Amino acid sequence: MRRERGQDRRPCLNSNGGEALLRFVRGRRLSDTPVLVFCSKSIQYTAYVKEFELAGSTTEKDVVWGYIKGLYEGDEDTDRWARYGYNP
Repeated sequence: MRRERGQDRRPCLNSNGGEALLRFVRGRRLSDTPVLVFCSKSIQYTAYVKEFELAGSTTEKDVVWGYIKGLYEGDEDTDRWARYGYNP
């Protein structure tokens, strides 16, 4: 889910936002770009990550912070989290 503005400019939730973003990234031929989808109670809607390499989903903030830190430091840990519903 992703919070967006609707046509009437009011906030709304896009339940396909993560999938649309991942498909956009892969459609731009960025297949070597790791994508981690963070969500809370909607983890069951992120099974689409199974269709893509270097993609995963999690409900854990520590996993997200580790992912960001790894990108910053050039030390990827995609082998650890690139799967559906990763929770250490």
